[in-house]
Amino acid sequence: MEVGRLVAGQDEKRVTAVSGQVAEWFKANRDLTDEQIVAQHPALAASAKKIIGDVPPMDILGHWMDNETAELLSNPQLPEAIDAVLAAQEHEE
Repeated sequence: MEVGRLVAGQDEKRVTAVSGQVAEWFKANRDLTDEQIVAQHPALAASAKKIIGDVPPMDILGHWMDNETAELLSNPQLPEAIDAVLAAQEHEE
């Protein structure tokens, strides 16, 4: 699911599609030997790129940041942690 999130961000339909395709790609290629991987590298890279598409690196970084922020904000312990940090800062002053 993480590859799907990095590629598609918050587009749940596309995240699910990309994640499923990536999982199938790995399943289809998991039994390849090192020699086969080297020999088939161009075809493997092309098939992976077909799944992922042409996603700019900054989009991937933005999607990662969005997901990390969402995970942080969804933590039920966050308000208590913020209060503890603020109390510690007040105590230092």
